Amino acid sequence: MLQELQTFFFRFGHCYVPARDAAYQDLYRWCKQVRDSRSRLSDDLITELDQLGFDWQLHQPQAHAWMFRYHQLRQFYEQHGHCYITAKDDASLYKWATRQRSNERSLSEERRALLKQIHFPWQADMQRRKEERWQSHYQQLRDFQQAHGHLVVPAHDTRYHSLALWVQRQRDREEELDDEKREQLNAIGFRWKHILADEEAQRWPRMYEQLKNFVQQHGHAWVPNHSDDYPQLASWVSRQRQQLEQLSDEQKAQLNAVGFAWKGDIVRIKRQRWHDRYEQLKNFVQQHGHCRVPNQYPLNPELGRWVEIQRTNPRLSPKRRALLNQLGFTWSEGFRAERKQRWKERYGQLQAFFVQHGHSQVPEGYADHPDLALWVSYLRQHPERVTSRQRKQLSQLDFRWSEDLQARRDARWMEQYRKLVAFRRKQGHTRLPITHPDQKLARWVAKQRRNEHKLSQERKNLLNQVGFTWRSTYRQVRQQQWDEKVAQLQDFHQRYGHCRVPYDWPEDKSLARWVSHLRRRKAKLTEEQITQLDALAFVWDAKVYTFQKPPMGKTSDTGQ
Repeated sequence: MLQELQTFFFRFGHCYVPARDAAYQDLYRWCKQVRDSRSRLSDDLITELDQLGFDWQLHQPQAHAWMFRYHQLRQFYEQHGHCYITAKDDASLYKWATRQRSNERSLSEERRALLKQIHFPWQADMQRRKEERWQSHYQQLRDFQQAHGHLVVPAHDTRYHSLALWVQRQRDREEELDDEKREQLNAIGFRWKHILADEEAQRWPRMYEQLKNFVQQHGHAWVPNHSDDYPQLASWVSRQRQQLEQLSDEQKAQLNAVGFAWKGDIVRIKRQRWHDRYEQLKNFVQQHGHCRVPNQYPLNPELGRWVEIQRTNPRLSPKRRALLNQLGFTWSEGFRAERKQRWKERYGQLQAFFVQHGHSQVPEGYADHPDLALWVSYLRQHPERVTSRQRKQLSQLDFRWSEDLQARRDARWMEQYRKLVAFRRKQGHTRLPITHPDQKLARWVAKQRRNEHKLSQERKNLLNQVGFTWRSTYRQVRQQQWDEKVAQLQDFHQRYGHCRVPYDWPEDKSLARWVSHLRRRKAKLTEEQITQLDALAFVWDAKVYTFQKPPMGKTSDTGQ
């Protein structure tokens, strides 16, 4: 029995064997006999018991039980740094600690001293801590209101889970709260149960209309949980399922009229969706010869995510696992080996690309090898999944990560911007003509106009500093320029009776160039512009006419 006591000591850290624990009744009786017959024990046995801290004075079972629980609580204190144990931590020890608080006045001085050593909280301490925690949660609720402008704490958000539970407890215990706490909550517009019930009664028809609109748009009433596009509607729909028994017959009928998905329907829908995805995977296998659908599969992103879920789902039924095996599905173990082999293949392809082109920036949608382009894009989007060894391999091919590419794009943008600034200083505006010698700069300027809504505010500010002409302004300027040139052409027509402006007309050489430009770009003119020119008997094909000098006698015969 000494060996059993040693085992007990190594497990619990003491020798206070409980009398009521069936597992230790024999050991408890042996300890009692040892205490009663100490004078007849050998010196060696007494020494071994003393080394275990054996208490020779305890003779009552209750004393044994108390010391057993005390040492349990002491271990909890040493592990957590406090004695605020809950029923969730240890139900029986929690009950024992509660009894000590209730019996605070009747406890012996010795036991009170032992509990004081581990800073045991008495009733007053518990009440003070309860008040502090209430005020702490109340302050969190005020901070939440200040940050979000309301008191609807989302329970599904892990950041606010404990606060959401506290809010719900206040509603459930409204009658138990003292007047001061109710006033504190009322001061920030807290919504009690009866208020929520009234609001829900008014809100129900409005949310039902939103559900009808969702059905018209999507063809079904299954709003996804935690939907980013419909967060309030998703939450409302979920509550209708949970509160089925509380809904009126009229409300149930209205929901059924739009094909509302109740809990049983969801199970059926999920089953059908699984088989739909399975059929999509079968088609993928027929096309590609394998089941390795990429996570970012552009033709069907949801299929890629579904395959990943099946691969890592420990609760997948044997029947579904067998169906996937029929397609040669790659599970997590085999997937790792295949991924390693696929890395070698893709890296070899990237090496060949590097040798051929002198860089490893495979363009998106690379027609010669689209799979390689997808792989390179995946690496940049998920650098955290690339090992240090693989990074070293890629660096040998001068591989550029997203941040490197962005730095290069920023440098190229600033290079073109500096060119535009130089053009602005020289010409006084930023309207580069299409025929400008620096075609790269002309295309860059046009791109900034097209992508105005995508540009960062910093870049917009830089362009505005040089008086950049945006698309809306550019159209106005172009229209103004057109009107001015048409007016000049009308004046020429009134003076000479035709629109054949000579190349070297000394009064306005730019008008001659504009006329010539119109003939070359007739296809890009609007119908309204062509009508304006036709009204002046504009000559579109200059080759069929022999031009005469204007009466002024100062122009050449090679006029326009």
